[in-house]
Amino acid sequence: MFYELETQELLCLVTPKDEHQGYPGRLHGGIATSLLDETIGRSLLIYYNEDVWGATVEFTTTFKKPFPLG
Repeated sequence: MFYELETQELLCLVTPKDEHQGYPGRLHGGIATSLLDETIGRSLLIYYNEDVWGATVEFTTTFKKPFPLG
């Protein structure tokens, strides 16, 4: 769930399940990247008007550590 806070910040609460694993006990990197991409897109709506939309053309990331489930 995404929430727009009064401080013009965006909060995303996610509880990954076992089916979201890449390796046992770790969140799949594609799901983590999708969450980041959606956060970027929704943040545009906070700082600009509702007529401004963005589309991801390219997204490159490097994860420093795995995302543990739980």
